[in-house]
Amino acid sequence: MSQSSPPRILVIGAAYSGLYAVLNLLNVCDGKPHFPSVLQLAEARVPDVIPHITILDERDGVFHTMGTPLVHVHDTVTPHAWISYRDIPALKRPNVDILQGTIVEIDSLKKTAWWRSTKTPEDKTDRVLQYDYLIAATGLHRDWPVLPKSQNRQEYVDDAMKHINALRGSRDKPIVVIGGGAVGTEFAAEIKHHHPEQRVVLIHSRGSLLSNEPLPEEFKQNTLKTLRDDGIEVLLETRVTSEKSEPATEGDSQRTILKLSNGDELVAGHTVWATSRHLPRTEYLPREAVTEEGFVNVLPTLQFSPSIPNNTDHFAVGDITAWSGIKRVGRALYMGQCAAVNILQLMAAASKQRKEGEKYGLYEYPEVPPMMALALGSTAVTYHPDTGVSGGADAYKASFGTDLGLSICWNILGLPLPVAATA
Repeated sequence: MSQSSPPRILVIGAAYSGLYAVLNLLNVCDGKPHFPSVLQLAEARVPDVIPHITILDERDGVFHTMGTPLVHVHDTVTPHAWISYRDIPALKRPNVDILQGTIVEIDSLKKTAWWRSTKTPEDKTDRVLQYDYLIAATGLHRDWPVLPKSQNRQEYVDDAMKHINALRGSRDKPIVVIGGGAVGTEFAAEIKHHHPEQRVVLIHSRGSLLSNEPLPEEFKQNTLKTLRDDGIEVLLETRVTSEKSEPATEGDSQRTILKLSNGDELVAGHTVWATSRHLPRTEYLPREAVTEEGFVNVLPTLQFSPSIPNNTDHFAVGDITAWSGIKRVGRALYMGQCAAVNILQLMAAASKQRKEGEKYGLYEYPEVPPMMALALGSTAVTYHPDTGVSGGADAYKASFGTDLGLSICWNILGLPLPVAATA
């Protein structure tokens, strides 16, 4: 890269973390102060050469993952949960390219990426991108309906509406949610809240809900009590051993026969599986860059580990990082910001306009203790190490607003706010 040519920044994945990295870069390039931060940031400095940014994402827009249990249950909010990149004003500028495609592989030594279009899936051609800095923000593999299975907005909305109609069509048969982690408990709560006439059953294989989360037992017990008080049947230490679906017949809806480990049989009108292990989407990275589970080893600056060629110019953010803390939206957003400001620091250090002796240190992302806010219909259960376990309707409003965080997140990202998209 010539010092006078625009630095090329490639951002792979533009959900919360990747998109917020881009927006932070553009904000500083526009001469504005840094966005609010958990980092102690020095005064923002406009780069001498404005970078060219390329976003590569399988989808044609950003999806509100945090709100999945609501937007796949209640159709008032659904259309607002996905915003196409072409509709984001901040990205409409000549130094930003948006490519819809899948990353295949990167070569960190040559700073080269290969990708394939998902806009035209029949085209299997590997296309090449050269970059100077890379931000990997590809998130986790999650099955439908925990995450969209579609790659464009209209297909997604159609899928979500079909799912909501299936919930309504359960009629006299229970809706069964399998998996009592954070997603499963929120799904069960939202279904009961928005379809109160339906019998809702939550099945979990362990002795307590949220069994994989490093949270106090009080938090887990409060969650269980809240669900049961709302009329949700919670079956603990129970597994689904088999599932057989039977098509709808005249005058009756589709039904699914579930055999349980306790010997019981449950006939469900609809099932929601929330048990799949959420694996990082890092197959495109060098094997040396990731842990055995596939999470990216990063320095506190969020740069790749030193074993990777050109590690200082490669960053990983969000859920794919091997970092402390429960995977949450706030953690993802501020990781994206940290990577962005560190790239700006690296650009300033390489600038021809750099004054002799001027130093540009990199920022370190802090360790994150376990914390969680769980949305359960119209209430919430929360835990923070400084304040302990709490909850209630006020806690829900403070953590999620009225739409499971949609307006809060869109406001942080500077995206068009939904109109009357309330739960």
